[in-house]
Amino acid sequence: MKNVFIYYLCLLAPLALIYWLYDYYEISSDLLAGIIIIYLLAYKSYLDGRRLVAKNILSRNEIWIMIIPGNHLRFFKELYLD
Repeated sequence: MKNVFIYYLCLLAPLALIYWLYDYYEISSDLLAGIIIIYLLAYKSYLDGRRLVAKNILSRNEIWIMIIPGNHLRFFKELYLD
């Protein structure tokens, strides 16, 4: 996932889907909070880890470290600017 456009599309499309579910189906705020937490902890961490693996910054075994708070800032330039 070296292409920045594809990365941002994969990053933002689930947020649009979450907003659509919240608006169209009027899901409860508890369920919305749970979905957002899963998005932030699981999906975004995995997606960022996969991007760093594709750029040969991390190995496949190190994807899990992206769930630790602060690692997104450590790799900010590689994730969002390159």
